[in-house]
Amino acid sequence: MKADDQKADTYVGLRDPAAVRRPLLEAAKSAVASARIAERIHLLQEQKFAVRSELAKTLKELRDDLSKLQMILPAREIKDTPAVLPVAKKKALDHRIDTIAATLAEIEDRMKTL
Repeated sequence: MKADDQKADTYVGLRDPAAVRRPLLEAAKSAVASARIAERIHLLQEQKFAVRSELAKTLKELRDDLSKLQMILPAREIKDTPAVLPVAKKKALDHRIDTIAATLAEIEDRMKTL
């Protein structure tokens, strides 16, 4: 057998070629849209990688600067300052507020009588 004998020409007849064209065109459009989406994803991944590498570079610089700063500055303990007033000061403040409120009430009463 020769190679030409093995290659037989095949013909497939279509009864309604218009019915086949539409799904083929839709499939081709879908493939093109998928390729565009894949390309967009690829570009976004490249941008993400660039941003991450820039962020890593910036963080490394910050760590280096912070370590240099810690070496330069003297070591000292930071005291926590209380965010709220101590109870004794709070009671004294409440007493002063009550006194002022009572004084204002007396003044208002005097003003009403005038």
